[in-house]
Amino acid sequence: MNTPVTARTPNPIAAAGTVVLTLVFGFGIQLLLPGETGSLVALALLLGLVIWTAWRKGTGLSEIGLNRPASWLKTLMLGVAWAVFIFLLFRLFLQPLLETITGVERDLSRFDYLKGDETALANTLIMLWVSAALMEEVLFRGFLVTQVAEIFRNTRAGWVTGIIGSAVIFGLVHAYQGLSGVLLTGLAGVLFGFIFVFHGRNLWVAVLAHGFTDSSAAFMVYLDIYERVTSLVWQAST
Repeated sequence: MNTPVTARTPNPIAAAGTVVLTLVFGFGIQLLLPGETGSLVALALLLGLVIWTAWRKGTGLSEIGLNRPASWLKTLMLGVAWAVFIFLLFRLFLQPLLETITGVERDLSRFDYLKGDETALANTLIMLWVSAALMEEVLFRGFLVTQVAEIFRNTRAGWVTGIIGSAVIFGLVHAYQGLSGVLLTGLAGVLFGFIFVFHGRNLWVAVLAHGFTDSSAAFMVYLDIYERVTSLVWQAST
């Protein structure tokens, strides 16, 4: 895994304070405004905190990995390739495995309104790409992973800690999906963090992989085939 080294001198104390402030602020809003509304408000306000932090450091969007990639085509192809890998590994293997181990099915009933509704699907796809693919990747990978790594002065251990720590939080904020959903989303968070760091902190690869992954899930719910697809390989092998 290629762990990038920033030219700016790390400030562990400021980074730790920023992480604590982010967690208190984010979970506080979720307690005050539970549900999807609270999640969107928290994401929007935390995004403002991310931008303010980058402005304070004078690093701009490169601080969170949104600098322009050397090749947009290559970045797109990498995003698609990772999304296919995630679909094969997570949808066809890990999800049914975790559901079997925990005895709890992943709960996506929040998205039942998508079934057979083209307008709802179109609106949801827009929201997925903005709030999930872009905003979640900026917050959980581009921001939190980077801040935690800075606490450990950008060492390899710091990057690993950042990836795992942000993935744990990422999983917990998806608690509405049940235990299997939390575990699955947490593992996805680890992979997205790895993608972010492995590709030289080019967040666009993770954004695209996240967007295509969630879009495929939305299409499967719309077609009412999500459960059948995710259990297809597992049932055939048991």
